[in-house]
Amino acid sequence: MSISVNTKIGFFSLVPTGENESGFVGAILITDPQGTPLEFKCAEVVRPTEIQRVLYGRKMKPHIAVQLCGVPLLKAVSITPEILFVNDAAHLEIRLSVAVPVLCIIQGGMTVSAHETFPADKNIINDIQISFDMSEPFNRIKTAVEVLGKQDKRFA
Repeated sequence: MSISVNTKIGFFSLVPTGENESGFVGAILITDPQGTPLEFKCAEVVRPTEIQRVLYGRKMKPHIAVQLCGVPLLKAVSITPEILFVNDAAHLEIRLSVAVPVLCIIQGGMTVSAHETFPADKNIINDIQISFDMSEPFNRIKTAVEVLGKQDKRFA
């Protein structure tokens, strides 16, 4: 895959909201290779009940991120990204439901990993010539969700 100036790059993150992470908002930001935002969408806040937290255990956040937010958001955006970056390795599971390569950026953008079923996805990083800090869009997503929470209590 060749990354051009017209390439659409996606960034997905699950942002905790409320006191004691009582809810989660999944959000996706689509940019061009210079980091200019082209589209932003977020899911409604998911507020798991106490019994759901007990029953899902460690699988709760990955389930919310992938099945309730990540995959539906990718299907809902009007601009389909050619690559999707996530900031949590558990979110790589999105790759099992989409045809788009998914890579996880950790340690300030210095480390990239792919889903174990799609190790070749990692090779795409060699073709990317992005002119901004790869971890920075995740900060924008978090801040946008926080601002949204102040403007609309449904997202708080």
